[in-house]
Amino acid sequence: MMTMGTILSSRYVGGIRDEVEKMQNQLRFVQHVLDEWLGVQKNWMYLEPIFSAPDVQRQSLQEAKFFADVDKGLKNFMKKVSENPNCIRIGTLPGQADTLSTWNDILEKTQRQLEAYLEFKCMAFPKIYFSPKTSCLRFSPRLEMCRLYSRI
Repeated sequence: MMTMGTILSSRYVGGIRDEVEKMQNQLRFVQHVLDEWLGVQKNWMYLEPIFSAPDVQRQSLQEAKFFADVDKGLKNFMKKVSENPNCIRIGTLPGQADTLSTWNDILEKTQRQLEAYLEFKCMAFPKIYFSPKTSCLRFSPRLEMCRLYSRI
């Protein structure tokens, strides 16, 4: 982006100014798409191991469905990227920025709902309340076992 600004500020750019401005706008848009994409990947990487646990899928049906939809779409998108590894072509696909933004919103909402679920479980099992949330997740598949022990 700095190089594009330098080129635009040059007095010799006169004949190609329109092309340079078009390229600069395209690069700004691609940067926006990449920022959304990185946000989706970050959220996906956090949630994927959680929603691969059958216990969480059973107890959080709606969130698991939302995650599965985003997961399927992201995998299809990544397949397109591997088939056509050109950043500008992929970044300027019609509707791609909106799709990534929607996925990001869904994953953030899912993460908030998961945290509320974990807060509820930690309150139900005081022994793990003071554990970090990631530690609570390790106990999540064993919550049924915890219920059995708490009755004893």
